[in-house]
Amino acid sequence: MTIKSIALVASSSIFSFSASASDVIHEIGESPLKLEQKNIQMYKEAPSGFMRHIVTLSPLVNEYDAKIELMFKKPTMADCNVKGWFGELTEETVKGWGYRTYTLDDKLPMASTMMFCNEEPELKMLYSQTQGLMRYNSRLPIVVYTPSEVEMDVRVWQPTSTKEQ
Repeated sequence: MTIKSIALVASSSIFSFSASASDVIHEIGESPLKLEQKNIQMYKEAPSGFMRHIVTLSPLVNEYDAKIELMFKKPTMADCNVKGWFGELTEETVKGWGYRTYTLDDKLPMASTMMFCNEEPELKMLYSQTQGLMRYNSRLPIVVYTPSEVEMDVRVWQPTSTKEQ
């Protein structure tokens, strides 16, 4: 069994509700979820300095085999030194609903080698460490709060029916 990866390109569709300026909508495939204000009202607005990412997924024949990977990246000035940053994804439950939300805390210091570099620093996107795989569920949106400067990519992992020899 092999694993295939499908990278997400965030769409800019028109929705039937007015998303706030701090909302980023990620659609993967044709989702049966109608993103209306009444369907996301239980999720709190993004705090100041944060973005609220809402991920909707299309139904699969066997959702138990698929997994979701959230990848976080942020721009930073980098030179020849190897840099990395570490964010911690914490899970919270929406009171009275039982739905999960996730918050990325990136207040940990950035790690870097300390080599002398002759080149000028340039703007690069740095990915955080892997946050682990999440269960695929097309019936509920995945809601993630990230600092405003952090971008989020979504990757869907699922087995294929082809065998490699």
